Amino acid sequence: MVVILREKTEVPGRWSGSCDQLGSLRKKGARRRRSSRGVVLNIPRRSITLFIFLIGSALAGRLSLHIPSPFLLLRRSPPPCIRLDDALLPDLSSLGILLVTCSSPLTCDNPHRHADLRRAAWDTWLGDALDAGAQVIVASDAPVEVPPVYHKAASVLSFPPPHLPPHSSLRDTYHRHRPREGIFRRESNRTLQALARICDRLSDYASVRFWLKIDDDAYWRPHRLSPLLALLDHRQPLYVGSVRRYLGVLEALDGRPDISLSQPLSYAMGGAGYLLSCGLLQRLCPQLARCRLFNGEDKTVGHCIHRVLRLSVLNVDGFHYGPPDSLPPQQRDAAYAFHRLEDGAAVRAVHRRFAARGACVYRDRGGDIVP
Repeated sequence: MVVILREKTEVPGRWSGSCDQLGSLRKKGARRRRSSRGVVLNIPRRSITLFIFLIGSALAGRLSLHIPSPFLLLRRSPPPCIRLDDALLPDLSSLGILLVTCSSPLTCDNPHRHADLRRAAWDTWLGDALDAGAQVIVASDAPVEVPPVYHKAASVLSFPPPHLPPHSSLRDTYHRHRPREGIFRRESNRTLQALARICDRLSDYASVRFWLKIDDDAYWRPHRLSPLLALLDHRQPLYVGSVRRYLGVLEALDGRPDISLSQPLSYAMGGAGYLLSCGLLQRLCPQLARCRLFNGEDKTVGHCIHRVLRLSVLNVDGFHYGPPDSLPPQQRDAAYAFHRLEDGAAVRAVHRRFAARGACVYRDRGGDIVP
């Protein structure tokens, strides 16, 4: 047997060592690259493509860009807006509006915010109501401005706020975004005192069949409430609104003892508004002095009507204690009023969506209008 030994030759460009030596050299080179360039991430190309896809879709949604498929699977463009220009404002010459606000820097929580809300109301729903013949009374803790064009149809009543009783358990520390339980409500007397002024001049408002009390941070839709007014008999004593029931202690602000309720008190929420018929005022005015003043104007009015006239509030849904988007879409178009609007810009935005003229609405899949 003959064994031939050949000399090992190296070919340029090829590795002539073993596989173990080649693997060790690769590891050393990787360590050198990490030490010189930092950490090297081994990310698959599919992950990079998906990351770029998600970033692009997010930017497209933020910038409202029209991007062809497949981005349409992530963001659908809204349906076209429908302008309702054929809706007409009803005749509101038989309606009186009592707008409750505040303006004094000493007693108002935020005078600039309430001034902004009033300007937006004059420019939107309140101005439309005045143009339709309504009469307006503004109840505040200090004189407020009225646009010159509405001087004849609007009047201002200013009432100083009630004093906090010395031994009261109420706290005089109001914050808008915190619960109001146990907080002294400075506007508690304005509605009752404004009603007393209306009672003194009841003959001057002989054409008014209903009075709508509403706050300045609310938005009212006259064309939605007018059909309801046509169904109600103004000669009957009617107290109409969205009902709440209260069971607790009514904190008195007139110096007399508090009242601990043994039965729930039903009253209409005051922020989004409630209705008082002229038939109710004709019966209530001679006995208005029997009404007591409590913390909270809506509880004060509800207790007054229940105690003096032995009447209950007529519950009508639609005076919504919140902004429009807190309602389901199918209920927004039927609402009479919205409440808790932050500023004048929010009031104007609601007006663009829910006004009688020029409202921008959409249709759902079933064809129903959704503001």
